Amino acid sequence: VARKESPLVLGIIPGKTTFCASDIPAFLPLTREAIVLDDNEVAVLRPGEVEIYKIDSGEQKSFNQFQVNYTMDAAQKVLDGKSYKYFMHKELHEVPRKIRDQVGVLQADLDSFAKTIMDADHVFITAAGTAYYAALAGKFQITRFGGPYIQAILCSEFVDAVPYMPPNSVVIAVSQSGETADTLEAIRYAKEKFGAKICSVVNVVGSSLTRYSDEVIITTAGLEIAVASQKAYCTQITALTMVALRIAELRGCLSESQVDTYRKALLDSADVIAQLIIEEGKIKEIGLKLVQSDNIYFLARGLAQSAAMEGALKLKEIAYIHTEAYAAGESKHGPIALIEEGFPVIFVAPPDKTYDRLIGNIMEMKSRGGLIISVVADFDERVTEISDYTIRVPIANTTEAIETSIVPFAFALQTMAYFIADEKGLDLDKPRNLAKSVTVK
Repeated sequence: VARKESPLVLGIIPGKTTFCASDIPAFLPLTREAIVLDDNEVAVLRPGEVEIYKIDSGEQKSFNQFQVNYTMDAAQKVLDGKSYKYFMHKELHEVPRKIRDQVGVLQADLDSFAKTIMDADHVFITAAGTAYYAALAGKFQITRFGGPYIQAILCSEFVDAVPYMPPNSVVIAVSQSGETADTLEAIRYAKEKFGAKICSVVNVVGSSLTRYSDEVIITTAGLEIAVASQKAYCTQITALTMVALRIAELRGCLSESQVDTYRKALLDSADVIAQLIIEEGKIKEIGLKLVQSDNIYFLARGLAQSAAMEGALKLKEIAYIHTEAYAAGESKHGPIALIEEGFPVIFVAPPDKTYDRLIGNIMEMKSRGGLIISVVADFDERVTEISDYTIRVPIANTTEAIETSIVPFAFALQTMAYFIADEKGLDLDKPRNLAKSVTVK
């Protein structure tokens, strides 16, 4: 077998069996010993044995397999002794512990990642799909807390959108698998043509993205089997927020005690999500009102746009409902023409600096007959009064809790999408036409 740009990973039971796949989970139930091929390499497979050669020179390459740090239990629909109908539901319920793990990222990794960004003259961030929405949230947090301006570009558009990259540039790449073809093309282009440094936030140790990168933060999502990502999104945003806080501390924008308060708020967000899980029946009840909907808008402002985009994507992916996510202020420029009596509009409405302006957007939709569903803080009053239904997120009424609440707000929408798709009798773990790792351009 040979590798050329698309991912290729080998699993091995020494002396017995060798497996070949595009992603590690394919053979995880059978072995945790893995070998990842690089581009322009060919592997000769024998039972329990592998030889690897460089295609260009024919030289044999020495290698060491690594042990995947996923447990066999991760490949089962069981969590803490509870059985689940779908991996997606189980993986949603893993999110609180994964966030807590992510806040504990190694300080050395955090420092080198943050300093590489700080030392750059130009910073880009790139990703695809759910990871791109996490990247947008990360960009917002890094800039909000005193970091540099970051240009976000979809990885599939990166080569065309960046014909020239200034010297001393850094590209932050975000990926669950580390094997997304468009993401790899983007960072190869930046690194090989312009000498850019690559900082990656990725979930798979030993993936192609990690090997192209100068700095890496491994997310703590662990194995995701459901095609529609949820844990990865939540841990990616948490990781990037940790980077943002470290940059703020190093630049003197926040004191050590202030950073500690924000880190505690991130840990508390895991408890908020745990409470949403306990009360997920309330989210299901609202979600069931949308089962027969053909079209839904998701609107938000500022950082909350990331949650709106993620919520819209989840409904498309697993419930096959046409959704569109917009910056709420843009809804006046075309989208509002479709609003009629009963048209569902979901607002993501955290009590941040965008709150008062968002209320005006809600009133515009409501006055035209829109069915208003709002995701709000538990202590909210004003948006609640003008909404038909609310999903309430039990965050504390503090600046730190509000500014780190993006993950709980998005989680509520991920959960709602799950229940809508389940009610429709769909296969939530394997949506049609989708793959976990998109390995084609």
